[in-house]
Amino acid sequence: MRCPYALYLCTFIAIVNSASAAQILKSQNFGSVQPNQVPFNIDFTNTKNARLQSISVYYDQYVHGLEFTYTDNTVNSVGYKLGTKSTETINQGAKCSLTINLVYEEDLTVEPVHLVMVVANDSKLVYDTEPGEVNNLESAKWKYRTMAWLWQAFTDDQIYKRNSNSGHRCFRLDETELINGEYYPKIHVLQTDMTTAQIQAKKSDLFGMCKKVVLNNPTKFIKPENLPLQFTCLFLDSHYIPNEDRVAGHDALGSGWNSDYNWGIFGSHLLYSHPQNLTEMKNKFNDIRPVNKKYTSDDGGNYRARVCNVGIGAFLHELGHSFGLHHNYGVMHRGFDNFNRAFYSVELSTNNVWTSLRTNVDDQYASWSKVDAEIMLPHHLFRLKNDPILDMVDKNIQLFTTSSNSFLLYANV
Repeated sequence: MRCPYALYLCTFIAIVNSASAAQILKSQNFGSVQPNQVPFNIDFTNTKNARLQSISVYYDQYVHGLEFTYTDNTVNSVGYKLGTKSTETINQGAKCSLTINLVYEEDLTVEPVHLVMVVANDSKLVYDTEPGEVNNLESAKWKYRTMAWLWQAFTDDQIYKRNSNSGHRCFRLDETELINGEYYPKIHVLQTDMTTAQIQAKKSDLFGMCKKVVLNNPTKFIKPENLPLQFTCLFLDSHYIPNEDRVAGHDALGSGWNSDYNWGIFGSHLLYSHPQNLTEMKNKFNDIRPVNKKYTSDDGGNYRARVCNVGIGAFLHELGHSFGLHHNYGVMHRGFDNFNRAFYSVELSTNNVWTSLRTNVDDQYASWSKVDAEIMLPHHLFRLKNDPILDMVDKNIQLFTTSSNSFLLYANV
């Protein structure tokens, strides 16, 4: 069975930070550890799916994620000095190893976030790309899925960092689409009664249109009793108009928290920069090619990696609004400009030089704030099995327990 991307795996591994990485290198006689470089590679293998992933440790630190399968996972990690083979033994001083056992569980009683894609009744089922690049419906669906996996991994990691006593928790996706014997997040492709021209019109009400198309498909979504239906909506027929420097058929909006329906919307105009799967992540987050504005929007990003950050992070920002989050800092401000920094310890600069993110610690970065985490902890989408149930009569008022055993009262006014 398919599983989400798990960013938080690194918090369990002994060589996740610079101090412990240096200590392991020294204990294995890998030579002196310079302050700006560690000559070290790590191979990860989850024995459940036998997928091997290799990373390099840059500047004494790394961040890495693995795919989990449901229930038990045994993860073998082997670190070895650059220039040696991973098959060389510990006795040869060439490698060190660590095996950890992790259990991944999904609580199907928790309501999911549904992934909706809206298309016009005359849609060509394509999105903006440069000539020669794939831009069909299937690739759009995979980019949407991968984006949602990254949202999940990022959110889980951030909530745990803000309050480790809360355990690992995140919103669930509707993983009911069977592809090649494995289950994946389902993309609901819904056709509206509007034409492409109507969707791309300057005064089109895309926000209301999204809710309407969901309401017109009641058999696809089962609204939970006494809880809102939660979904995101991607408009496939967004289109960048170069001579106007405008994206038609796009809005970035989130509903806020409501008692019946909560949703966030975004356009497809930045999909061209996104990874289609987890394997493409590193390349897409470090793609320093300039954006060709004859064909595609840069959304102020100038180069593709920046556009990738904005596209994934800004959509998450709107989903955050639908959770009841407000503008403060991190993702709910403009922290998503550096969304890649949540997943990697280095990035490729525009002059083609790998830069340690340690030198960027003072920059605003991708994060959920402490207040965001406190609001999400008791949110019904983030529930764990043993969480208490608080049933408010007025659904516009939410009563949250906090990490300090006090209460947080949140109201939509």
